[in-house]
Amino acid sequence: MAQVTVQLNNTSRNEDEDISVMIKIETFKKHLSNPIALRQINFTYIGEEGKHLEQWKLNLSLVSLSEQYHQLEKVLGELLVANISDDKRIYIMMEMQPIIQRQISQLHSEYVHEPSSLNAKQILFVDQVKSIYYLCVLIFDGVLNRQIQLNSNKVETKKPKLTFKKLISSNHSHGNLIQQSIYFLMQNYLYLLMEEAIIFEKPSSILWQQLNSLYVYSIQENIANLKVSSKYHARHADTIHEYYLQCCLYSLLNPASYRRQDILSLHKVLDEWAKKVTIESSVKSESKIFIDLNTGQPPEYLTPYSKVNPYDENNICVFIFVDPLLEYLEKIQDTSLPGFKSSFEVRLAKLGEYTLKQQQFKLRGETRHPTREKAYAVIGLHRIHYHLCGKQPFGQLIDKANLPVAYHPKLRISLDMSDYEQQTPMIVLDKSTTGYRFKSTDKDVFESPSQATYTHKYSSLFKVLSLFAISPDPSDPNSTWELGMIRWIDHQENGIQAGAKIV
Repeated sequence: MAQVTVQLNNTSRNEDEDISVMIKIETFKKHLSNPIALRQINFTYIGEEGKHLEQWKLNLSLVSLSEQYHQLEKVLGELLVANISDDKRIYIMMEMQPIIQRQISQLHSEYVHEPSSLNAKQILFVDQVKSIYYLCVLIFDGVLNRQIQLNSNKVETKKPKLTFKKLISSNHSHGNLIQQSIYFLMQNYLYLLMEEAIIFEKPSSILWQQLNSLYVYSIQENIANLKVSSKYHARHADTIHEYYLQCCLYSLLNPASYRRQDILSLHKVLDEWAKKVTIESSVKSESKIFIDLNTGQPPEYLTPYSKVNPYDENNICVFIFVDPLLEYLEKIQDTSLPGFKSSFEVRLAKLGEYTLKQQQFKLRGETRHPTREKAYAVIGLHRIHYHLCGKQPFGQLIDKANLPVAYHPKLRISLDMSDYEQQTPMIVLDKSTTGYRFKSTDKDVFESPSQATYTHKYSSLFKVLSLFAISPDPSDPNSTWELGMIRWIDHQENGIQAGAKIV
């Protein structure tokens, strides 16, 4: 198996460049490949080497949410370029974690409970959250690169052969900065994956390029399975390996195809579910899931249409074993078994099991030529009923006058008729006697001060296991309305593609 190392970038950007402004993915990529040089600066809020950090943390809650964000971003930007020791940099970052998480929670409250697509103001909050994560990643990435450079200047020792047959385990804590920086890089990359799911977007390939590269490097350095020092420990994972497993499982569960409510619930159980997943050097079950660590691709199912041969010696591929997790999810859904199970946990178990079993059907080798260029889907029970029942709203069928008050509808659907009339444009790629494969490419565009921000208009409507109806084909006089259920959803750069079965 070939050796892989994290690429060290020695070049530096302009020393006068200001990083204390909101950054987006393009700027983030530039700074990853070409780090900013360290320089002597005076911290605006936290004082020399953070001596006023505690006072700043106390005062921060006294200012507005907007000012809190700008001050936090300023501190992170200065911490990225300040010419201080990396030990001190890590210490300050750890002390700032409660502030960072509180700020992100406040920003999240502005949009994570939105059931539909986000508006322009909410998109701005999303960009602010991502900017905070990007800055955190750049800080830890800078520490990692400098520590690798320091180690490379020392006498090189022979490294063990790279193998995934048995991850090295240890009960001893490991305090070196390389382990700590990779650990927190994994954490923040996981947060970025979660953020992309919340807004129903496909993660940038740079995230998986970094995750895979970092994981391989941690294996080479024998630190993947070492417990991080309790001083810097996060409650969701003990090791680099555990965070990487969570990232892999999160990708396989494809949470962007869930409702936002279910995505947030998944975050509560992800670390527990990931404990039922293992990484192996060979196939151990019929669920052949692999990941090519040489690429920027997430885990995928091995099918006849896979572009990578995981058995090729030139590829560094490992297999992800999820069978124990599937058994665990089935037990959660079994109400005959003893033990309390919350309704959200049972629902998530159903979604998780179904998604893992359906993901393998997404890949197809041949190019799909549309069988119907213009089609419309109706999503939502009240809309489906309206279109299939002669455009009569469901609420009008309920004779409230002759019903006791206790039996009156408790959920009120908007009486705005434009909502009932809503139809989602789609392109049918193919159709069989049992199902459809279709795509939707329409987007909304919001103009922000920096650049246009794109968000899929219909991503929040299509959900795994949700019902929809496809309108009759005008070119076929025998065509009628058909009901379907979403089996899987693939978020792509130019829209979404989905598979559904006819019910």
